[in-house]
Amino acid sequence: MIKVDWTPQICHLSRKLNRYDIKSHKVSLIDKLTTFDGLEKNCESDPIYSKLVASDIEKLCLNIVKHVQEISGGNTQIRQMTVFFKIDSQNRLWLLKCTNL
Repeated sequence: MIKVDWTPQICHLSRKLNRYDIKSHKVSLIDKLTTFDGLEKNCESDPIYSKLVASDIEKLCLNIVKHVQEISGGNTQIRQMTVFFKIDSQNRLWLLKCTNL
């Protein structure tokens, strides 16, 4: 999972992968599914090396900001947001959730 902390000045990306196999019966379901919202011992942090992925994510964040501004008639301007993305097995980027606007 990729976490993005976005402001107009900066776009900080971090990535975490769960250490456990989803099919394992030795670990609780919660421990197998958590990343940013779970215990640090359950995850590995990885840097995002791809400039293309980082650029795509930043463009998506800007599109979210522009969309909110447009549908609000210019009355709402996003000053910060935390957004979560996932890259699937076919290298497609998926927006999972936004937890802070």
